[in-house]
Amino acid sequence: MKYLLGDDYNELERQEIYFSPLENLNDPMEGFLDLFWDGDDVVWKNFFRNYLRTLYWTVESALLGVEGESLKKNIVSTCRKVEFYTINAATLAVIEQKFIETKNIKELCKHLLTSARTSDEVIYYCELIHFEALSIIYKQLYKSGAVDYDAYNSFIKVLRPIQKSSYLNLLTFLQKKDEEHKGFERIACEIARKYRSQQMLIQECNAEQGKGTVQILLFGFPRTYVENLNLLVYPRGLVACFSKDVSNASLWGYYADSHSGAALKFKTKRDEDRISLLLRNRVGCSGRAGQDVVHHYDMVSNQFYEVIYKKKYPEVDFFRSLGALPAPEIESWLWDESGNCSACREAMKDIDSWRRRYWNTFYEIGTTKLEDWKHEDEYRLLLNETGFSYEKLDDRKLQYNFSDLEGIVFGIKTSNEDKLKAIEVINGKCQKEKRNDFKFYQAYYDRKTGLIGHDELTLLNRHIASLV
Repeated sequence: MKYLLGDDYNELERQEIYFSPLENLNDPMEGFLDLFWDGDDVVWKNFFRNYLRTLYWTVESALLGVEGESLKKNIVSTCRKVEFYTINAATLAVIEQKFIETKNIKELCKHLLTSARTSDEVIYYCELIHFEALSIIYKQLYKSGAVDYDAYNSFIKVLRPIQKSSYLNLLTFLQKKDEEHKGFERIACEIARKYRSQQMLIQECNAEQGKGTVQILLFGFPRTYVENLNLLVYPRGLVACFSKDVSNASLWGYYADSHSGAALKFKTKRDEDRISLLLRNRVGCSGRAGQDVVHHYDMVSNQFYEVIYKKKYPEVDFFRSLGALPAPEIESWLWDESGNCSACREAMKDIDSWRRRYWNTFYEIGTTKLEDWKHEDEYRLLLNETGFSYEKLDDRKLQYNFSDLEGIVFGIKTSNEDKLKAIEVINGKCQKEKRNDFKFYQAYYDRKTGLIGHDELTLLNRHIASLV
């Protein structure tokens, strides 16, 4: 009841529903993007060009004193950029050209064309080329005078023995084995991922204080980069969760403070197959240069989506789903510097059809859970950050009309003190809006069904109606 009645939140008085980012929910698989990578030479070269630019920016940030978790956040934010604002633009251009034109990158791009790749495979191949990319960056930074000899030499000493192991032979070996035993390469990459995560943990255990930056640059970057490329695919999603049934004891235990909370019952609008609820949200903004932006609000119809419980998440084609980027940046992924267009762009030829598929998949991702959660019988309202940011907590709290709150079910262990607080709030709202149809209920254990039942508190409801 802390959120419903507590002074810091007071959601009942304010008539607010909080929308949580998917990553903050109690299921770690919320919003999971099962990305696969199926592209041609154009998009793979652009992939590694973006990788190199993001790595360069991360190195430059580290040289300027950014470290630890802040450096990881830089990787996340920078992987979305196409143009980089850097004090060494000419140096970056030279580095990029050298990296893309290396024999290893050319051979790797050719190898990746043979089949669609999982995220584990992409991470693995990024790890293979990572040290070469770092070496090129540090050599060029040293030549340009951006780093001194000691900084350059300390890194090259670490990189030199690692680079001696050529991976071109490994690519040939994996390809040959995959031809002999279909799926061999994918299994090999998955095994490599499991061992690499353990190696990373060991390295962090052994790292001296202050060496976290080195660990990120040497070993943590490839995984952090690839795992956050989902930011290029879909905007962040936020959800408010509902259930059509309050008879499940475990739900009261998880979400209602061990049965001492309450469940809110809402009236919904039905239009054929669409179920919705009106909520106050931003619909536009205005302002002048040098002035704060003024947001405009209105009551907006929000559709309820039924959660689907199944064993697998929707697969998403990365190169054909770059919808979270502005149009010019999408184009920068799909064209090369010589003016060659990727075949992946064909998916966007009929832009209206592409948009429908894109958003259908977005909502499918936001409403797919594993079968273990089936007992929750959940419905969701979803928001996304396409038009407006929901970074501020207050922007995630949307107001409903009091007329759409049909009733409140008190839990088995809800205290009388909390009940009285809730009754006082609702009594005041009923008198203000002249409502005499609000319903309070009390949950109880039903011995006949073995479920949590709830009875209407008819005397209380008549008393509150009589005061209107």
